[in-house]
Amino acid sequence: DTLQHQLREMDIEPALREMAERIISSLDSNGYLTGAVADLLPRDADEALLELAQRALVLVQTLEPAGVGARDLRECLLLQLTPDMPYYEEVRTLLSGHLDDLKDNRLPAIQRKTGYSIERIQQAWAQLRKLNPKPGADFAEVHVPVVTPDVFVDRGEDGTYKVGLE
Repeated sequence: DTLQHQLREMDIEPALREMAERIISSLDSNGYLTGAVADLLPRDADEALLELAQRALVLVQTLEPAGVGARDLRECLLLQLTPDMPYYEEVRTLLSGHLDDLKDNRLPAIQRKTGYSIERIQQAWAQLRKLNPKPGADFAEVHVPVVTPDVFVDRGEDGTYKVGLE
């Protein structure tokens, strides 16, 4: 609903709005587009419709929360970067080519490949940790159904168990 509301506030062509709405309705609970954009189109879609879908995806990715509409973690985090954030270039470099090294804490390997000091890598990593890997999760409705048991087990004072039906 939040994304749809933002979309309604924009002055965009109807076909682009419709495609952006289709993309929004396809996002998972974390805000990711898990399938390919082409999967949202009819089989006989032409190049113009595919280009429209790509433009709509870029549009959706400009909406708040930052990172929504990403197709994977790397893209999600890259979408959240702003040039005014501390260690912007370093964080961008880490995200672009060194996520696996970070995951495995291979800081010396990153140092060799980038020329950054270990301290600078750690500072950039600290900035990276401030980004939200699941931008849609705060907006997802989680419905947990109430479970009513059918069978009860009671332990008597003499240590025996009694099973009863509800």
